[in-house]
Amino acid sequence: MTKCDFCGILIRGDAEYCPLCHEKIVKGTDFPLYPPNTVNNKSRTGFNRIFWFLYVLALAVCFVVNRLATSGPEWWLLAGAFMLYVPLLIRNTIMSKIDTARKIFNQIVYVALILILVRLVLGSESTGWILDYVLPILLGASSLFYGCMVAFGVKKFHTYIIYELGIIVFGAIPILLYLFKVITELIPSLVSAMASFAVLLSNVFFVSKEMREEIKKKFHM
Repeated sequence: MTKCDFCGILIRGDAEYCPLCHEKIVKGTDFPLYPPNTVNNKSRTGFNRIFWFLYVLALAVCFVVNRLATSGPEWWLLAGAFMLYVPLLIRNTIMSKIDTARKIFNQIVYVALILILVRLVLGSESTGWILDYVLPILLGASSLFYGCMVAFGVKKFHTYIIYELGIIVFGAIPILLYLFKVITELIPSLVSAMASFAVLLSNVFFVSKEMREEIKKKFHM
C-alpha cells in the first residue's frame, strides 16, 4: 500500500493520483496493510525464565525440607502445585483477554486437578471427602452452569458449547472412579453423572435450530 503525502490516507494498488484529494502520489514508500506486532517477546521470555528459575528453586527447597525435616506425606508436591496455580490464575484468568467461558473452564480443570493431587498426597483417611463429595459437586454444578448458559442464550453462547461438552465428559469421571473403588460414596458421583447426562439430553431435545447449526459448524458435521 502507498500513502498520500497530502491527506494521509492509505491507498491500495498502483494508483497515480489520490482518490480523495486528487494529488499525485509519490512512489517509493510502501506501508503495511496491518500495523506491526509490537509485543515485546524479549521481555516476556526474560520474565518466564526468571519465574521458572524461582519456581524450580523454591520446589527444590520444599523437597529438601520435606525429606530432611519431616517424616509425613510428600507435601512438597502440594506446595509446587499451589505455587504453579497462583501465576496460572493471574495470567490465564485475571489478566487474560480470553472469553469468560474459557476462563471458567480453565479454573474448573485446575481446581479439579489440585483436589485429586491433595487426595493422592494426603491419603484417603483424612481427605477421602475431597473425591467423595467435593469433586462430584464441582463437576456436576459446572455441567449445570454451562447448560444454563447455553439454554438461556447468553451472549456469545456458541463459545460455551465446546466447554459445556468438555464438562459433561468430566462429569462422568466420579462415577468411573467409584467403579474402580477410588471413590467410596455412590450418591454424589451418581448425581454428578446424572446432571451431566441431563444437560446432554437437553442439548439433544431442546436446543434451538440456531444452536444446532452452531454445533454442526463446530464439529464440521
